[in-house]
Amino acid sequence: NNNKNNNNPHSIRHQFQTILTLTKPYLTSSPKARVLMFLTILTLCLNSALSVTLSYAHKYFYNALNDRNLPEFQRAMVVYAGVVVAYAPGDVLFSGGGM
Repeated sequence: NNNKNNNNPHSIRHQFQTILTLTKPYLTSSPKARVLMFLTILTLCLNSALSVTLSYAHKYFYNALNDRNLPEFQRAMVVYAGVVVAYAPGDVLFSGGGM
């Protein structure tokens, strides 16, 4: 029964085995390959962080707008604009548009 779960393509163990199979050549080959893999993972993490930050900035902006609080809305607008300015180049680069 345990062997049956290991072969299930949706099991966590199977997913980790697949990831290990795909990353092993990068981990065991040249230092350049390891650096490239690290940079890829770092880029994915930065992209996720930017997406979360944009989501919170949007929520902050929308709440200020909905509450009709002008000073808070103005602060939220500056924060939101700053996040969008920071997010746009990252989104282009991370989505492959910059290649």
